[in-house]
Amino acid sequence: MARHSGLSVHALRFYEREGLFASPVRRLPNGRRASHGEDLEWLAICTKLRSSGMSLAMIRQYIEPARQGLGNEHERLQLLRRPRRPAPPQEDRPPAGT
Repeated sequence: MARHSGLSVHALRFYEREGLFASPVRRLPNGRRASHGEDLEWLAICTKLRSSGMSLAMIRQYIEPARQGLGNEHERLQLLRRPRRPAPPQEDRPPAGT
């Protein structure tokens, strides 16, 4: 999954540990993460939300209605419109492409 997402293994572990995947991480028989298009799309969204200054707590709040599917777009839009703190310095974030 690291190769397909452009994220480091460290960053993937971080997102998994923080519960930031939209669905449970699927594993191959050898223990590696299985990459599916929807997982890769979601990781791209998470990294963009994080780089926009959205806190991990806010991303988790966004994930819950996103997991439920259609019908709660207004709630998600409200979360996106909330003020954010500036994005943390690069060393405080998981590497984006290593």
